[in-house]
Amino acid sequence: MGSKRVLSLEAFRGIAAVVVVLYHFVLAFWPHGIAILPGTPVYILFNGNAAVAFFFVLSGSVNGRPLFRDPSPYSLARSLLRRWPRLMVPALLASLFAWALYALGLYDNEAAGALSGSHWLAEFANAHHAADFQPGLLDAIVQGGVTVFFTQHSDYDPPLWTMHFELMGSLLVLVLAFVLARLSLAKGLVLTLVAAVAVALVPPHYGLPFVVGLSLAFFLLRRGELVDTLSDRGFVLLLAISLYLFSYDKPVGIHAWIPQADDWFWMEVQRIGLQSLGAAGIMLTGLRWKRLAISGRWAEWMGEMALPVFLIHVPMYCSLSSWVLVKAEPLYGYPVAAGLALVACFAGTVPVSMVFARIDKAWAPWVNRAADALMARLWPRREQAA
Repeated sequence: MGSKRVLSLEAFRGIAAVVVVLYHFVLAFWPHGIAILPGTPVYILFNGNAAVAFFFVLSGSVNGRPLFRDPSPYSLARSLLRRWPRLMVPALLASLFAWALYALGLYDNEAAGALSGSHWLAEFANAHHAADFQPGLLDAIVQGGVTVFFTQHSDYDPPLWTMHFELMGSLLVLVLAFVLARLSLAKGLVLTLVAAVAVALVPPHYGLPFVVGLSLAFFLLRRGELVDTLSDRGFVLLLAISLYLFSYDKPVGIHAWIPQADDWFWMEVQRIGLQSLGAAGIMLTGLRWKRLAISGRWAEWMGEMALPVFLIHVPMYCSLSSWVLVKAEPLYGYPVAAGLALVACFAGTVPVSMVFARIDKAWAPWVNRAADALMARLWPRREQAA
């Protein structure tokens, strides 16, 4: 797999983060839009739920590959050992940043939510704070570093709910990849199908995208040459279908022909499943279609910035963007003020995210070295000693 094609996925990761930012802009500053946009072609730019599914599909695909290359018990144990420390620093930094905004009294989301009519914004992105919630430094550290990975909830930075699924989904993928590496294509696809059905039946169904991503990586490992035989027209058709599925939210508008599930449980399975398939198709075109290959430092930068932007933008909407809206609306009217709030979000989020990305990039080698040192003590590899 060429580096340009890997960089394509990094660029897609960054684009998905921007889609989440735009989705939350609609929720915060144009709440009526959330009832209008689904089912329209432009919703692909605002479908934040699908962007989250893309992150999980990508994670499932990427995290399984090391076990395909080295399907040893040692490699599995090392990968399992690394996963929580690798995720912990970004989550902790985001929680501390959000706490600092509390400590400085910079949140203006209640006033901004009253202007925009957004309950989501007024309630701090539906954080569901307890009545006696009092922000505290130690509490922010514990939530960001530990409890958010097990409770799916953060009082400080609501997007941290994804860290629970990122950790648990990654651990599932690592174990499945360890088994898949020893199986034929047919047996492996049967196993991934059984796993997909099993995790789809567990609410809120976010294990499904991880299994879809792993299935894609496994297929490319075993028969990736089949994809390379597609013509340009074939890739265009694949990308069009994938984008169509990615834009799905519910069976309205351009998706009205899709049968609606009977209850909320199956509606969510259907939504996450279709979005995950769309995400996998987009990834496949990015990996294998040379005309879509993206290279350059900017693509790498987009990938590095994706997680920090995803984690930072909601506190920024609730602080800087809300303050801009409240101050600008009497002067310029609501539409201009809302536009300025969006600009303010990016203006504040990007520099903070650049700092976080540099810290995270420096942290990764430390995690690897620490994991190697601990594994050397707990599980020395006999083949290396020999």
